[in-house]
Amino acid sequence: MKLIMIMMMMMTSMMIFNYPPFMLVMIILIQTLLCSMMMWMMAESFWMAYILILIFLGGMLVIFIYMASINSNQKINFKFSMVKMNTMSMVLITLYVMSQMNSELLMGGAPHHKSLTNNINKMYESSSSMTTLIMAIYLMITLFILVMLSKKFKGPLKSN
Repeated sequence: MKLIMIMMMMMTSMMIFNYPPFMLVMIILIQTLLCSMMMWMMAESFWMAYILILIFLGGMLVIFIYMASINSNQKINFKFSMVKMNTMSMVLITLYVMSQMNSELLMGGAPHHKSLTNNINKMYESSSSMTTLIMAIYLMITLFILVMLSKKFKGPLKSN
């Protein structure tokens, strides 16, 4: 759990530095996977983590296609001295934050994760299952309508 938190903090701090759009997409994708793994461990239910991954992968696919159509031939250049400096600063910041978190957890006690599990499970109870089903059907119909409205050879990403 601590390793995932450290990796999440490092990915978040990597976004501060100036990277090309494709690298930012990869950082966000890795951050999403780490966040969903953390949710899975905390909530002991894989459904919310699975839904999070699907939503973010769909969004990243749209961003990737858009960026590929705008600048498809851009090279990704790394300066290794800058990468080393960024990595060292991220590691030091992460170690400091984790030491502060450990002292707070020792003083305040362990966090309670069972309430999170109960809140997530309430969404899929029989009383609210109809709302969830209607929302899923609405999203599916919207997806079908958007696919039918888009033309195969005429679109914003086609360049003739």
